[in-house]
Amino acid sequence: MNDTRMRPDAERPPAADGLLETLALACILGVMAARPFVAETPFRISQLILTAPRTGPVPHRPPGELLRVSFAMILLAGFVLWSVGQVFRERRVGRGGAIFAGLIAAFSAWSFVGALLAVDVRGALTGWFEQTTILLAAFATMHLAAERRRRGLVIVVLVALAGTMGVKAVMQSAFEVPRRIADFQADPAGQLAQVGVSPGSPQARMFQRRLYDPSSIGYLGLANVFASLMLILAAAAVGVAIEKFKAARRSRKSNPPARRDVHLPTLAAAAAVVLLVLSAGALFMTRSKGGIAAGLVAAVAGALVMWRRSFFARHRRKFLIICAAVLVTGVCAVAACGLARGSLPSLSMQVRWEYWVGSAGIIAESPVFGVGQGNFGQAYLRHRLPAAAESTKSPHNLLMDAATQYGPIGAVVYLTMLVWIFLAVIRRSGWPGQIFDLSLAPHTSARTFLPRLKWCVFIPIVVGT
Repeated sequence: MNDTRMRPDAERPPAADGLLETLALACILGVMAARPFVAETPFRISQLILTAPRTGPVPHRPPGELLRVSFAMILLAGFVLWSVGQVFRERRVGRGGAIFAGLIAAFSAWSFVGALLAVDVRGALTGWFEQTTILLAAFATMHLAAERRRRGLVIVVLVALAGTMGVKAVMQSAFEVPRRIADFQADPAGQLAQVGVSPGSPQARMFQRRLYDPSSIGYLGLANVFASLMLILAAAAVGVAIEKFKAARRSRKSNPPARRDVHLPTLAAAAAVVLLVLSAGALFMTRSKGGIAAGLVAAVAGALVMWRRSFFARHRRKFLIICAAVLVTGVCAVAACGLARGSLPSLSMQVRWEYWVGSAGIIAESPVFGVGQGNFGQAYLRHRLPAAAESTKSPHNLLMDAATQYGPIGAVVYLTMLVWIFLAVIRRSGWPGQIFDLSLAPHTSARTFLPRLKWCVFIPIVVGT
C-alpha cells in the first residue's frame, strides 16, 4: 500500500514543484522559529508585567491573538503551497492518508460546532482555526522533510532555537528574575494593585510565590511549558552534536588536517556541544521536576536504544505496547490516589488536582462539544474548588485539555491523530511512502530504525506550536 504514486519520469521534481514545496517549508519553518518567542501566560493574572521596570510606562507587548491568527494563516499558506505542488507531481493520497485527512476534517467540523456554541465565540473560532492549520501543517511537514536537505533545515532551526532559548534562560536567571524581585520589593502594594490583586488574599500569596520563583520560563510564561519546549530542542541538539562528532572523526581519519589548520568539522562539533550545553542547562534552570525527570528518562532511553538498537528494532511493537500500558497505568494510579485522598502529594500536584477536578465538572456540564477552544478559563471559574488559589486557562493535562475544549468524542479524534503521527514517524517504511500504514510489523533492518526517531523531535513542535 503506497500513499504516494509518482510518474516514472518525475524522479527529479520540476522547478515549479520544487519552488512551491520550498515556499511551503519556508512558511512552516518561519512559524516554528517565531512561535517560541510569543508569550503565553496560562493564568488570568499575568506575572510578566512585573518584568517591566518599576518606573515608566509598561513596554508594549505584541497582541497575542493577532499573532496566533497570523501564524495560522502562514501555516495554511504553507499547506496550500504544498498541496498545489503535489498536484503538479500528479500524486494522490492512498488509503491511510485519506483516513487521516478524514480525521482532520471530522475534528475540524466537530470543533467548529463547539466553537459556535462557546461563550467566547471569537476566542473559540481563533483556537479552532489555529489548531486546524497546525494539523494540516504537520501533515505537509512530514512529507516535505522527507527530502534530506529539507530535513536538515528543520533540524538546523530546532538547534538554533535550542541555543537561543538557552541564552534566554541564562539571562533570566542572572538578570531578569533578580530585577523583577527587586522591583516588587520596592513597591509591593503598587505592583499588586497594578494587576488587580488585593494584599493578603490567597491570590496575592500565590502571586508572590510565583514572583519569587527563580525558575526560567523563557518567553512562555510558565516553567513547565518552557521545560516541555526545551526537551524537544535539547533532543535536536543532542542528535546534531553526535552527528557532528562522528563527521569530525571520519574527516580526521580520511583527511588529517595540517598542524596549524583549523579543522572545520571539529569546530562545528564544538559549536554543537555549546548549543547542547545551553539547551540542557536551560532545562535544568526551569526547575520543573516533571520536565527534568522526563529529560533524564529520555537520555537514558536514548542511550539504551543506541547501545542495543538492533534489539529494540526487532521488538519495537512490544515496547510500544509496554509504553502505552505504563502511560495508562500511571494515569489511573494518579487518579485513584487523588480520589482516595481528595488531594495529591506536594503543592504542585495539589494545584493540578484542583485543575483536574474543575475540568471534570466542565466535562460533565458540556459532555458533547465541550466549551470550545480557549474557553476553559471562563468555564473553570464555575467549577473551581473553593480552596483553589488560582484561576487558570489550562488544566495542565493533555487529556483533560482536549476533553474540556472538544468534548470526549472530539478529544478521542484529536488524540487519535496525535498517536497516529507518533506511530507514523517511527515506521520502518520510507517517507512519504506508507506514511500512514500503522501496522506494527517488526523492522527488517536495524539501520532504518534510528533515523525515524529523529522525526519525533520536530513533529511535536509543529503539532504543539
